[in-house]
Amino acid sequence: MLDQMAPAKEISRTFNIGYFINADRIEASLNLRKYLDCSDFSPRPIFDEEWVIFLSKYKKDSRFADGDLRSIEVKENRLVCSQTVNSYQAAVIAEFFRENLLLVNQTFSFETVMSHESKVNFLRKAKQHGFATYLYFICTRDPWINAIPRPKAKAGV
Repeated sequence: MLDQMAPAKEISRTFNIGYFINADRIEASLNLRKYLDCSDFSPRPIFDEEWVIFLSKYKKDSRFADGDLRSIEVKENRLVCSQTVNSYQAAVIAEFFRENLLLVNQTFSFETVMSHESKVNFLRKAKQHGFATYLYFICTRDPWINAIPRPKAKAGV
């Protein structure tokens, strides 16, 4: 399996990227270990009440309709999931951590394909909270690389 953190580690040698939020990494980690250590995504402990409140604010958001999030909870600063996590659920979890970092005014970076207007809205919200926002567009040398289906690319094919 490819080291999903390699690009972030390389960039962090030169730049302060803060906490790195990546939905693909979250999905892979949860499916491998069935939990995430919240200290990898937050400078302070995370509580289940925060997760529940976050979900209640977004329950009418159509992006959250594709993933049953009832099997996910926070226990002892670990986000725990008793079932397999899909990419939609991982995206919700990534958004939860991004929102948390925004609230505690902590530097962070996240990777996205900008597949939904909510990503642009989040960047606007971050600017309103006083964050400096940077958007980097990553290009590949060969368009064929972009054509690899994501599940195969995640598996290292």
